[in-house]
Amino acid sequence: MVTDAPGTDEGVADSAPAKGHGRAKMGLFRLLGYAVLSGGVFLAGYLDRAVIVLVPLSVIWIGAEVVGRWGRWRHARRAGDGDTIPTRFLMTVAFSVLVVSVLYAAGRSVESFTSDGPVRETLGALDWFLCGALLVVGAPLRAFGGSYLMFWADAAAEELG
Repeated sequence: MVTDAPGTDEGVADSAPAKGHGRAKMGLFRLLGYAVLSGGVFLAGYLDRAVIVLVPLSVIWIGAEVVGRWGRWRHARRAGDGDTIPTRFLMTVAFSVLVVSVLYAAGRSVESFTSDGPVRETLGALDWFLCGALLVVGAPLRAFGGSYLMFWADAAAEELG
């Protein structure tokens, strides 16, 4: 956004983020990130993938949560509440593992009503593809709330118009 107010240099970009719909977009992208991550974990259970796939899925989910909460934790440290950060981290890890396990079990339960197939006990190419897709799509959406997408959209809009 360019400001032309008195007392400012003309043509100087304002570094303050736009208020209003910008926060709504970031919240929507975070929600979309949760939906992608949740759907991927549920899908892994529904496709009857090996239980060992929970390890990389949990690591991806935990990474997205930690990166998404990093700013709040930095703010807490600066505000003098830094001694609670290890507890918050451990709670984030425990809750993330619990959520991933429950979503996987829900997918597995739904699948068990519809199929009698054997359980796969090894990680296959589909498992690694699913983990990679969640890492590339879901985790950044959850962690950054789509701010990187909005950055590229704003840059493209400025270039076009």
